[in-house]
Amino acid sequence: MKTLAIALVLLLSAPGLKAQLRDATPAEQHVLDKAVAVITRTLDQFNSNDWDKTQDYYSGEIAVNPRPAVPLDIDNNFERQYMVRVNSDRYDRLIKPIVEKISDAMQQNNTALVLSLGKQNKALVSLRVDVYINRQNLDFNLHGKDVFPLHITGTAYGYKVKGGENGNEGNSYWLLFGNWAAARPNQYGMGFSFVHPKKTPYIENIAMVIQGADDRINELLNNVDWQAMNNALTP
Repeated sequence: MKTLAIALVLLLSAPGLKAQLRDATPAEQHVLDKAVAVITRTLDQFNSNDWDKTQDYYSGEIAVNPRPAVPLDIDNNFERQYMVRVNSDRYDRLIKPIVEKISDAMQQNNTALVLSLGKQNKALVSLRVDVYINRQNLDFNLHGKDVFPLHITGTAYGYKVKGGENGNEGNSYWLLFGNWAAARPNQYGMGFSFVHPKKTPYIENIAMVIQGADDRINELLNNVDWQAMNNALTP
């Protein structure tokens, strides 16, 4: 399933689509306000003096899909992107030495070394996180050969998947909250089994995907209070 951010841009270009969305009911808004507050507090733990937040895709103006395939489907999920802050401790320690080597290699016309160092640099300078409410499908099979379980306190399941999400390179780290134990294989990968019917004010799962610098991601996996994310789910 495409990210909601990309899908929304494409879909909203279609005439009349905005008119097909609707405002949340009071019951839906209550559930969403609670979830948004929890997710925002969690994502704020990603902020660091070493990183500049370059993208924060969340407008706060949530619209609801009137014909959902899940209990509650919204048009506005979360996406944040970070880049290493120039002259930060991380930059001086990890990035600056590579940049200097790239400069030397360019002066020597050593294209192979420039490309190799550029790849190293790319793997260290960026971070992206996407959060989905009531994710219907996962794009991978939980038992696939390139899927490695992670044991992260507070999550229902965690996985490191070889290959990036949404066309990104590298690994993608999936943190799942909710009853993903009932998920079943389908044509997309794995499908979540929702308990509540469509058009009801329930958030049954949260799926978070983190991509980018592996060392920074591992810091976050070990230090963020992931247990709090379960408070975004509707009891």
